[in-house]
Amino acid sequence: MAQAQVPVTNTCTHHPMQIYQFYCENDKTLACRLCVTGMHKGHTLSDLAEHAQSKRRELKDHLQSMTDELQLIQDEEKQNDQHLHEIERKRSAIVQTISDKAEYVKEKVEEAKCKLEEEFKALQKIDKTLLGNCKQKAAACRDKLQKHMETVEKQISNNDTDLLHWTSTNRLDPLCFDRSFLTEMALGKPSEYRFDSIEIDEKRMARMIGRFQNVCYIDHVCSGAEFQGQIELNSSIDFKSIFPNYHHVGTVFPVHGELAWIGFQRPGTLHLVTKKGGEKMKILVGFDFKDMKITKYGDILISEEKGSKVWRFTFCGRKQEFYDASPFITRCMCVTRNGEVLLCLHKNGTNGKIVKLSPTGKVMAEYSENQNGKEMFQKPDRIIQNVNDDFIVIDGGTKAIQGFNQDFTKVKFTYSGSPKPAGPKPFQPDGVTNDRMGHLYIADYENHTIHVLQPDGSFLTFFQFKELEKNWPRRVAVDLKSFLWIGCNNAKLYTISLHSLGLQI
Repeated sequence: MAQAQVPVTNTCTHHPMQIYQFYCENDKTLACRLCVTGMHKGHTLSDLAEHAQSKRRELKDHLQSMTDELQLIQDEEKQNDQHLHEIERKRSAIVQTISDKAEYVKEKVEEAKCKLEEEFKALQKIDKTLLGNCKQKAAACRDKLQKHMETVEKQISNNDTDLLHWTSTNRLDPLCFDRSFLTEMALGKPSEYRFDSIEIDEKRMARMIGRFQNVCYIDHVCSGAEFQGQIELNSSIDFKSIFPNYHHVGTVFPVHGELAWIGFQRPGTLHLVTKKGGEKMKILVGFDFKDMKITKYGDILISEEKGSKVWRFTFCGRKQEFYDASPFITRCMCVTRNGEVLLCLHKNGTNGKIVKLSPTGKVMAEYSENQNGKEMFQKPDRIIQNVNDDFIVIDGGTKAIQGFNQDFTKVKFTYSGSPKPAGPKPFQPDGVTNDRMGHLYIADYENHTIHVLQPDGSFLTFFQFKELEKNWPRRVAVDLKSFLWIGCNNAKLYTISLHSLGLQI
């Protein structure tokens, strides 16, 4: 809109003897009473004072709106200053906390380093003494052998009568004279320099023992005869005698050496224990959980029981949300050898699915239908990766074990129980694991039995022993030393050496 020209005086420029009294709406300019009958004849005119008052009101409203906007900008600047101050305060606190923790960890590492160096020096001193003694004994033995050889050579050159007389009164085995020396030599071996007894920072230890050790596929086909050895338990742990409110073992995850994480879903508690039941660490999860796994970076992943989230607990003790599966309910999961996570999901009124997650929790793929558009799962409950990179899934809806190829495009086998019944009740798979040759061990909950399958899903044999008659097997796992861990109800845990069963692994 064109702006009106503001004159220097109130006198009409066209009629100097007249003053402005009107405002022409058509030409947007001022007019006197003579202009009205002349150049502005027939135009829309308004009173000059009224028009000026209207413009004053518009300017005041515009000024007020700018004043309000200015106040908003000033308020926002003030809030920004407060936020910046709060961020700086938190940053300073975080930096200080990290600095304090870094100093603490540094002190612990230095202490552990000093202890390791002290034990290493002590073992070196012991080994030096042992090797010195062995060297002296070896020299003495060498001298005795040389003298004995000289005596034998001398007797060989004698006549027949003297030779026979000597051999009848002396031992011919040149080493029989000093068997005790050989025994001492065998016992005097240097140490292997293992530092299992050194106490270091527990969080650092948890990160180290949680790392995966990749296993290689061994091409060996076992027969049922290899499992016919006498079944004897190597150890058993009764958690209920220590924790009366514990009900059943919810998860078993061997990590390093003879250690394993044992989880109890309700209450949500994790215990790091040895085969003999010694507790190394305890974590209170704070909620009911379904499954736990350890990533290749040492973090613990825990899926909710009847919930939709997977949480990550870092080795520093920090809890983070890893993945939200809403509206699905999370079940069990596995961590592949390249660090990806496969998670089983359920949903009321529809079939379940399996999602593949990156090490940071991003969805990489979903598996629910095959290439023909047919649903693959009803209620996928447990999943493991076999040593030949197949995936083994327990379907809680069909009560069957299925083997899939790497991208879930092909079903390689389905196992719904042995032709020879394991017990009086239907097959009820509740846990599955594998050894380094790919054999599958399945916990048959209702029949108190462990099924053993070949990597191709064909039945091999059963494990049945008296301890399982009153304790239903729920979770199974095989550690790197070929021990089978069996978690049962009543908070019982058993271990069996697969070597003692005659299995060649």
